[in-house]
This record gives sequence, structure tokens and C-alpha cells, in this order.
Amino acid sequence: MFNKNVIQDSECRLKTMKHKHETGIRRDPKSMIFLVFIVLGIILLLSSNTIAQVTLSAIEIPESIDENNDIEISIMAETDLDNSILSYKILKNNVLVSTDPVYDEYYDFNSSGEYVYSIIVEDSESSVAENKTLIVNDVPYELSIDSPISRTYYSRDVHIEVSANQNESSCNYVLNEQSGSLMQQDEEGIYFAKDITLNADGDYRLDVSCSNRFSSKTSSVDFQIDTDPILVLAKSYFIDNDYKITLNVETSIKAGCKYDINDVSYDSMSNNFQNTNSFTHSTLISGPSDGTNNYYVRCKAINGNVMQESALISFSIIRKPTASITLSKESPLKAGTYTVKVKTSKNLQSISLQYSFNTDTSLKTVFLTGSDDEWNGYLIIDQDTPNRIGSFKFSGTDYSGVVGTKITEGELFLVDTTKPEAVGSVQAELKSNYIKLRWHYEGEEADSFNIYRSEEPGVDYVDYYRTTKFNADEESHTRDYTDSDLDSGSVYYYRIAAVDEAGNEGELSDEVSVEMSGKYSEGNAVPDTTRNLDSSLIKKVNEYIDSVNKMVLDVQSKKEDMNAINDPAKLKIISELKLMENFDTALGSLENIKSEAENLKSQDITSSELDVRLNKLRLDAIKAGSSVPENIELVDSGNFEQFLQESDLNEGIRYILDNINITKKSLDNYTLINQKLQDQISVKTEMFSFKIQYMNKDEFEKYTYIEKSIVSSSDLSNVVVIEIIPKEAEKKASNIIFSNQPAIIKDDPVVKWSFDNIKATEISYRIKDIVDINYIKNSKTIVLFKPDFKLSDAISEKSGHITSYALFGNFKLKNLSFVQWFIIIGIGLIIALGFYYFIVLDGIGIMKNSSLKKKKECLKKGYMEIIDSNRRIFPTKNADNNVIMPVIKNPQTNYAEQKTEINSQAKQPVQDTAKLDPKFLSQRELLKKIQYCNSIINSFKYEEARILYYELISKLEIIDDKDMKNEAKRMLQHIYMKLDSYRHIHNARRHVYMKNKKEAKKSLSIINDLYSKLAYTIGFIDLAIKDEEIRFLQYIADAKSQFEEYSD
Repeated sequence: MFNKNVIQDSECRLKTMKHKHETGIRRDPKSMIFLVFIVLGIILLLSSNTIAQVTLSAIEIPESIDENNDIEISIMAETDLDNSILSYKILKNNVLVSTDPVYDEYYDFNSSGEYVYSIIVEDSESSVAENKTLIVNDVPYELSIDSPISRTYYSRDVHIEVSANQNESSCNYVLNEQSGSLMQQDEEGIYFAKDITLNADGDYRLDVSCSNRFSSKTSSVDFQIDTDPILVLAKSYFIDNDYKITLNVETSIKAGCKYDINDVSYDSMSNNFQNTNSFTHSTLISGPSDGTNNYYVRCKAINGNVMQESALISFSIIRKPTASITLSKESPLKAGTYTVKVKTSKNLQSISLQYSFNTDTSLKTVFLTGSDDEWNGYLIIDQDTPNRIGSFKFSGTDYSGVVGTKITEGELFLVDTTKPEAVGSVQAELKSNYIKLRWHYEGEEADSFNIYRSEEPGVDYVDYYRTTKFNADEESHTRDYTDSDLDSGSVYYYRIAAVDEAGNEGELSDEVSVEMSGKYSEGNAVPDTTRNLDSSLIKKVNEYIDSVNKMVLDVQSKKEDMNAINDPAKLKIISELKLMENFDTALGSLENIKSEAENLKSQDITSSELDVRLNKLRLDAIKAGSSVPENIELVDSGNFEQFLQESDLNEGIRYILDNINITKKSLDNYTLINQKLQDQISVKTEMFSFKIQYMNKDEFEKYTYIEKSIVSSSDLSNVVVIEIIPKEAEKKASNIIFSNQPAIIKDDPVVKWSFDNIKATEISYRIKDIVDINYIKNSKTIVLFKPDFKLSDAISEKSGHITSYALFGNFKLKNLSFVQWFIIIGIGLIIALGFYYFIVLDGIGIMKNSSLKKKKECLKKGYMEIIDSNRRIFPTKNADNNVIMPVIKNPQTNYAEQKTEINSQAKQPVQDTAKLDPKFLSQRELLKKIQYCNSIINSFKYEEARILYYELISKLEIIDDKDMKNEAKRMLQHIYMKLDSYRHIHNARRHVYMKNKKEAKKSLSIINDLYSKLAYTIGFIDLAIKDEEIRFLQYIADAKSQFEEYSD
């Protein structure tokens, strides 16, 4: 608000001086001399402009702009004189250009340089001046040929498109021997285009010349036209025994070929040939259906020509039924009955299954029951059947009458009906708390030994006790077993029988017995006095350590085998999965396990405790070995170069701009830039599908490794690489193992990497499965420039844009000179000495009590009648639509009380208009016009509101009432902020369109500032117009959100 303190203080001094003159205060000569000095000091102060009556609150003018931009100079000034009208002068390089507080000027493309603006503001008694320098940056004339670009085109229809950075241009072209004018495509005269059809193939040079009234520019581009057609010279197919189909195609020129089961365009075909980009092309197809299969082939030449008609490769497949056979027990088989399950590849109407042995050609039938593709039967092996190899014979007829005889799994089985020899030399020795059994066996290799025990003599097969497979000394053919499950005072009888792999059990050994001494009972063993492990158990530890040593040797052997691999594909896999590190880790773990086992020898533990600890170490050893790769099996591999289609590029752009709202023109420009970028990019893919067999694991781990090499013909900055992976390869990006972790755009899966600089780089990832190479070929690697649609360069604090605080405070001590400070201090000393002289020395008062009281009341009135900044900005009206000045709002008063007070004022009777002072009527009419001005700016009638605003500013002097005048100023300030907001929104849009990001950023900063001030005033707006004010605020907020998308 305007500072009234200084004005009121000056008025009170004048009134006091007048009162003293009227009352005739008597002074002695000393007093008169003193007053003369005071008056002379005041005159000297005023004449030296110590406290200026005119103050410049703010001058808004940019420090620099580029050519082809508008500037607006806006001045905000104040005077402390009542009823004084300010006059303005704006001089440009000492030439008067405006007498308004706001001045607009456009700088065209011929305006670069430095300009000095002199701002002069005057009232009736004083003036103030300030210079501002504006630098207009030169914008050179630039011309860009956007189409055609330097490449080979495969159509004779050529689209010429050029753009200039300066408007009001005109362009001509020369294309070999053709020439002409290009057609203007926009109102500004920046974009030009023309479509031309050429008559022949060959090399072409396009020269384009553009000019305007300021400058001119010429640019050229070379390109080629090649419309040779592509022909399929030969086509064939091959079907192997596993019904895998190989398609072969030969073309007239080098091309890349695709195929599909539907006759569609080349771009719509979903499968690439595995071996292509040459004259010959081949691909492997898995899983064709029975019956007629049609595959349509189209190719795209290296020169870009595309086959318009498909080449058809047609063939028929009739698969024969096959069978997979499973027995209820794995071979070898002993005498007995076994369940036979047959699973067929197709539903059968009839089936037969027979078997024979290698020494007997006669066939025996297995009778099957079942239907469709599942059948069951029984295989019976007699005790008299000698050891031999059996084989099944299958025959099945499907419902089409096709007969198949192939067995894919379980064709052979082994019969072993021979019992192992009897165990000899069984010994039973009583130890301190267990019985040690030892026996000797030299028969065929036994899979295990069954131990039979009884507390009565005559042990038989019904007395089965335990089965053991460990503690074997192969050199001495001795086995042993420790029995610790004993009762004191009992006698135990033992017999042992050998069991082979087929399950045949030999004759029982001779019976041995041991009588317990009675010195201990179960759970109360005789304590062992030695601190080390019992010697009988140390052997068990040594045997385990020997097994670990064998495992270490096995790991070292496999490591040597892995080091000997020289297959590039396998070496790539070893490097990528860091498999050699697995060997070192496993060997380190096994050495630790051996150390722990050695430590067991020095511990006093029982046999059962030792078994528990050894079993734990065995599990640790198995876990360590499970990370050691035994074998790498390469399933498939391929190398191919990516051919990116326009639809692929558009898909990548959609992903990268998913959350960015831009105009169609900006989108088209961004797309065009990235289309040109693709001519510089080469993407080559290398892939391997492989299986890895690890130690102690039955199943293979399956992987597909993909590595893509991205090469650019020039250095690129600020790019993103988008990888689109088909769902058939992997459904979720989170399941894929990336060498360099990307950002996930979509989990189904689409990912991206960002690069500040790139010329050549690689991306690689692994999928945990065997993936068909065609799916990998359908993956897309898209290189794009990072989108940059943001405003840049933060606005400087020196921009001088007007804030609400520019309207307050007109006395700035920091601007006073040294002489002015000296005069102020001198006057202060004179006043202090005078006060001392009259009051202290002479005891004379400055004035009588009545005069002093009047001065105090005057000062109180002058300093206390400061209008509260929270009062309503726009007044209400009564029933007769007459303006009622609003009451002062107390921030502590609630809204209901304030509303009641205002309504009570509105209900007061209004005087008859005929009896009112005509000057008051004009004042009231002015306030109505201010309200109207506010309503039309709320209706977005900018130009009409701006003209009315300046008209109202010039008529403020007709208002005599100070409160009403201050109210009018506050209302006009509110309107000014909205006009300023509207203007800066318009400027920001123009700057963005002209890609002048620096100036657009400045406008955005000012818009933000104005929005904050207007949003704050909403709480003090009358309810009758609050909706209009909120709608205008929403207009600013929408514009802000649009421009903020371009800010960092």
C-alpha cells in the first residue's frame, strides 16, 4: 500500500506552524535567529533533493534479448505530493519514444546492438531519471533442408521440405536441371515444401536458396534414386525326421526376407529369416501342423525396395504316431511283475506292444488297456530268465489310419535275475558301547548289504534289521557296520546278505553272536577317558576326507576342461556368467570342509554325533559342488543386423513421450529428427541359446544370451536406447538378467538406457530359458535423442519485474549521497540544540498546551489512519447498485461478523442523486468503471481492458477522498497484475514457438510470481465476483502447467 506516514507528518508540521503564528508566540532574538537557521536548513535540504518527491519503485526491462523478439518496458513510480500527476518519458538513445509508463517495441532480424533507454518521471515539483541498457543479440540467418536427406530413395516421388529460422522468407530450389519456387506452409514464412516426381534413377543434387528483407542463405544436399525391383528366383523347403522345416529363398538382389502364415505386407510380417541380408535366405521352422502348411515370403532390398506380392511356399505334413514307454522300476530288472505305461504323441484307435531279448528273437506281447494317448500293461520277468537286454516293439494307428512305430523313450531295458554270492567271514566284536561287525565279500559288485539281527539264534530273512552302503575297503573287499542300538545283558545274533543293483538278494551268511557284558545300559554309556576321537571312528573321518579329496580332483579336472574350451560362443558364455569364478569358490569351500573334518579327529564325540556332523559336511560339499559347471551345451546361435521399420521407431517414440504432452508440430519435429538419426545407427545382434549341467544336479539350467552392438557414424550426445523384447521371449522385464541395469518402462518388457555421449556401445542380457531365435530377431533396439521440450536458463534477479512490494515505500536511504547525509545530520543537530535551548535553558514550551494537544491529535490521525491491507479489494453494492465503500476487515474477526457488518452498510439509505455533489458522482462513476475494467479482464478481453486501465489511471486526480483514492489505486493495481499476467502468458507462448527458451523462462518466472500474488488476494475478494476471479486464476494455472513441462 502507499506509505502515508511521511505525507501526514508533513501536513501536521505545517498545521503546527500555522497555529503558532495565529497564537502569536513570543520569542527573544536568540529564538528568531535559531528559527532562521532551521528554515534555511529546510530550504537547503529541499533544494538539494535530499528526499526526492518522485520515487521509481520498479522498472521492468530485460538485460538482453535475441533478435525477432518484443520487449515491454514497464515503469512503476510514486510521488509524495497530493493531487500531483506523474508524467513519463522514455528515451531510446536520447530519442523520445514514449510518454506512457508502458512501452512495447519489436526488434527484427536487423536490430542487433546495444541500446540505452532513459527513464524520466516527473511531478509538479521534482523529477527522477534512470538509464537501462538493452543488448539485442544477433541471430544469424539459418536454413535447414529437412527432406530429402543424404541417402538412397527407392521411389521417384521426392518431397522437398525446408525451414528457416527467420520469418518473412521466400525460397527457390534447383534440382539437377529442374528449378522453381517452394510453397510457403505457414503464416510466418518459416516452412516451405514441394512434391516433385523425377523421371529417372540416378544421383541428384538439391540446391535451396532462401532470403528475406534482412539476409539470405543457400544449402545443398545430395541423394540417390534407385527403383530396381526385387525378384524371388527360387524357393524350396526341406523336412527332416523330426518334422523341422527349413525354408530356402533366392533373390535377384541383396535383401532381408520375412515370412508369415498370412499374406500381409512386409512390415506386418512377424518372422525374420534366420540367415538373410544376402542373395540366399534360409530359416528353420519348428512345430508346423499336420496337413497343408502355407508360408508367405516377402523381401526388402538393401536399397529399400519392397516386394509388393508374396512368394508362397506350400507343403503338407503327416506325422506318424510315436510312443514313450515307462516301467514302474528303472533297469536293471530282477524277476517279478512291472507296470508298463505307454504315452503316444497322437490319439490312437489301435495299439500293440511286444518285446524280445538280444539272445532270443521271438516276440512276447504286452497286453495294453487304455484309450487315446495313454495305455497301460504289465511286463512279467520269470526267475528262469537269464541276464539279457530287452527291447520293445511298438505299432500304433491314429484315427486317420496313419501307422507309427517309433519309440522316442524307454525302448530298451536290462534284466538281471542272478543273485549275488553269499557273504563270508563275518565277525562281531564287542567294543565299549557298541558292536563292530566286519565281513568279507568278493562276489559281483553289490549295491548294498542287508543286516539281519535277532536276540534268538536261527536268524532268517524275517529278522531284517538294517541296510548299509558305506564303509567299504575295496582293496581288501571288507565291509563293516557299527551297531550301537543295544541293551545291557542281551545276546545278539547277526547274518548278512549282499544285494545287487537289480534288487536280487544273495544267501545269508553264517550266523555270529555277541553277548553284552552288562557294564552299561541304553542311555548310560561307559565314559571314554580319551579326549580324542575313538580310533575306530577316525577311519570314518579319513574315509570322508578321501571322498572330499576325490571331489576336489574332480572339480580341478572340470576346471581344466573348461579352460581348454576354444569355441567363441562358449567362451562368451563362460565370461558372461563368470563360470571360472565358480571353480575357485567351490575349491575354497571344499578346502574349508576338509579342515573341519580334520578337526573332528581331536574331538571326544560319540559315533552318532560324528555321523550327524559328517552328514552336515556332506551337505556342505554337495552345495559347494552344485555351483561347478560340468558341461556347456550350445543349443542355437545366430548373428544378424537389425532392420528398423518406421512403425518400430514410432513405437519407441510413444514409449519415450508417454507422459509428455506436446503439440503435434513438436511431435512431428521430434519424429523427423529421430528419423534422420536412424541413418547413422547400426545395430548388430549376437545370440546364444545354451544349457549348463552343474555337478550334483540332474537338471540342466537353460539360458539365452543376447548381445547387441550399437554403432553410430558420429558422436552422439544425450540419447536413450530403448529395448523392446517380445513377450514370447520373456513376459516380465524383472525376470531378465541385464549386464547394465536399465530403467524399466513397462514390465512386459520394455526397458531403456540413457547415455550422455555415445559412439559405440553394447547392451547384453540373459533370459532363463531357451528362446527361439526368431523371437530374438523380433526384438527392437531403438536409439532416440532425449526429448527436450523444457524451458531453460533460470531468470536473473536483475530482470526488474514488478512485484507487489514495488508499490510500497518511497523513501530509500541507501540512495542518498554523502552531501545529503551531511545536511540531514546537520539539521538534526540544529533541532536538538534548539530543543535544548528552549526547554532546558529558558524553560519556555514550544507551544501552549492547547497547541501541543492539537499536534498530538494530528500526528495520531496521520499515523493511525493507515488502511489495513486485508480490506476487500472491490466494494459491494446496495440494492440501488450504488457503490458502498467496504469496511476495514480485522484479520481476527470471523467471516460471519464481517459479512454482517458489510451487509448492514449496504442496507443504509442512499442519498438522492440530485442532492449529491457532481464531483462525488464522477468519483463514484470512476469506481464503477474500475469494477467494469476488472470484469472485462476476467472475460479475457485484454486489449479493451488495457485501454480502459490507462484511461482510469489518468483520471485518479478527480478523487478527493484519500480513502477512496487509495481504494481505487489498490483496485487498479489488482487489474494491472492480471493484465501483466495475460501479457506474459502471450509472450511465453511466442517464445516457446520461436524456441527462445531463455526469454520463455523469464516469462514463466514472472507468471509464477503474479499467480502467487493474485492467489493470495482471493481471500479478500467480494463473494459476488469470487467465481470470476477463480476462473481467471485457473486460466493462469493452466498456462503455468503447460510451460512448466519445459522447465528443468
